[in-house]
Formats: sequence, structure tokens, C-alpha cells
Amino acid sequence: DMTRDGGGWTLIVSSHSNTWNSENVWKRNSDKPDLYNDYSIFKYANELKKGYKIKADKFMYRLEANELGRWGGVFSAPMKYDLSSTNAKQTNVNLVKKFDEWKFGYKSIDQRLPYVSGSLITTARGISSVDEIWGSLTNNKDSIYLSTWIYTGIKERWFGITRMDYPKHVWYWIREGTDLPQKREVLHKA
Repeated sequence: DMTRDGGGWTLIVSSHSNTWNSENVWKRNSDKPDLYNDYSIFKYANELKKGYKIKADKFMYRLEANELGRWGGVFSAPMKYDLSSTNAKQTNVNLVKKFDEWKFGYKSIDQRLPYVSGSLITTARGISSVDEIWGSLTNNKDSIYLSTWIYTGIKERWFGITRMDYPKHVWYWIREGTDLPQKREVLHKA
């Protein structure tokens, strides 16, 4: 995606079904990036981050659900964070631009870098075999199609609570080699 939110975005995950497992969550249809079919290069995400020799403290990523530019936002995270991680403790992320009305929390996108737990790519602070895991990009439960995303919305005066609990699509992007609104120097492309 070379135009939206400043351009320079590379798709890491495109999720459209509940057919994920502990293997294909890392790499799925990796030679066929597609906005509307299941796709993952999560295994290679750090290579995208390191593809440019950048002097910066942070990188940017984008999460969207149901429609492009909706139900998520643009986030920044420390450059030292592992994008291809099973670590739920990478929580020093900041919301740079919000899409729609939602708030961080247990039944929403949580304030952490997406990570892998089994068949899930999720932002959830904890994983339970009993509860629905909110803020998840992928899933393999028959009862959940596609994943559980944002339930804790913002109360609107006229229309009740806004939410996107079961989206049809979820996308995860990383910005490659473009500037944050802070000083940084791109030395050269590797």
C-alpha cells in the first residue's frame, strides 16, 4: 500500500477465515499476497523491519478490520521489538492514528504488539481455552468466524455502543523505511 497513511506499507497478515493453525499462522500463501484471501508472512516480519538501515527508535504498523481504514489504527513500537514473536509482553506501543471509535482493553485490541499463540495472532494480554480471545487477527474455532476483534466500543449518544466484534477481514501491515514524525535517517536500502 503506497498511498494510505503516508504510504510505504507492506502486508504481513491478511485474515479471512477461521482455518488458521500453529503452522500456517507463521507462513501462509507467502508467494500470493492478497487483500481478500488468507495470507501470512509473520515469520519474515522482522526482515521487513530490518530491510532498511534506519537510525530510529520506533517503527510503525497498522491494524484494520472489516474494511480498509476501519476498526484499528496506525501504531508505533520500539525498533527493538520482535515482530515475529510469541511474547505478549511487548506493550510499549502508541496509537498514532485511530480508525473508528474504540478503546484498548480486554474485549478489544490490547495495547501490545501482535504476537503468536498457537493458531492465534493476537494483541490479547492473556490466552484462555475457555474465553473468546479479543483483539485477535486469526483463529481456528468453528464457532468464531473470523476472529474476535473489538467488543468494548464507545457509547454513542444516538446509536448505542459502536463495535466490530466479528469482522469479515483483518489486515496487519508494517511500514518499511519511511519516516515517523521524528528525526531519523535512512542510510540505504539493504
